[in-house]
Amino acid sequence: MFLGISTILPEPSIVGKFGAGMGLWNQQWFGYFSFVYPFVLLLPSFIFYKESAFTERRIGVILSSLILFSALLMSHETVLNEEESEETAPKIKSKNTKKVEILSVVEENKQLLSQIERGERDKPKDFKLPPLSFLANPPNKAVHVNESEIDQKIQDLLEKLRRFKIEG
Repeated sequence: MFLGISTILPEPSIVGKFGAGMGLWNQQWFGYFSFVYPFVLLLPSFIFYKESAFTERRIGVILSSLILFSALLMSHETVLNEEESEETAPKIKSKNTKKVEILSVVEENKQLLSQIERGERDKPKDFKLPPLSFLANPPNKAVHVNESEIDQKIQDLLEKLRRFKIEG
């Protein structure tokens, strides 16, 4: 039970340093499966507590459960390894690197920009920027709510909903 809780919440303030380390180790080694198996492994302990007699059938169930558990871990590992191998791309290093000159403006672009005709703008006459008081906070206005009007609109909406047979 402690392993399951420390896996879900690996915070030292909740489960202590040992629990946090155990939870992080569990997540690292078992991945997403680490959130499930501690609680699944509690089921056999309850069953064995109830009936402690070992029979051939019970031993077979235990062994098959262990084989299933290890098979799930192996399949989980192969799926994760395939995803990681797809994500890592081979790094290619260029052996013949020449000194590259970094230009802020390419000459061709500069020539093209000089060829473009630009229109002239008319400068407005007698234009003044608005005063800074324009940007000030708006004056406080009292908001009047007419509750009877709101109630009337609610009744109108309900009547229209009933007319179109809409319930809810």
